[in-house]
Amino acid sequence: MTKTTVRLFIRLVLLTILFAAIHALLLVKVLPEIYLKAQPWLIYFFLVPVEVIGVWLIAKRFHAKKTSVMNNFMLLMMVKMLGAILFLYPWIFDKDEFTRPFIYQFFIVFFLFLIAEVTFIVKLLAQSDEKNENFE
Repeated sequence: MTKTTVRLFIRLVLLTILFAAIHALLLVKVLPEIYLKAQPWLIYFFLVPVEVIGVWLIAKRFHAKKTSVMNNFMLLMMVKMLGAILFLYPWIFDKDEFTRPFIYQFFIVFFLFLIAEVTFIVKLLAQSDEKNENFE
């Protein structure tokens, strides 16, 4: 991996910490108590490894073959969506008072990570364009 890719990964980790800190602050100060009792840490337990592994694989495949970014991104999105359905299965089909708070929190965090992932990929592609322009 290049130095820029390592920096982007560090930013992803810092962004994850920021998301979790803001989420925790909202849970303690703003949201009703049921949101905290819904065990939102499970969301990060699922999404963070999937996100880090997915971004790592996209970066690795990108450095091997520059044209495969969109295919890898779409494959990652499909895996994340299927994984999300399997992960949310207990909350969707065994409804209780924690179902809505948990699912709301899950999708907010899911889309925040999606935005971060797209930003990472755009920066990765921009990094590639800068290198190509330097050779011309």
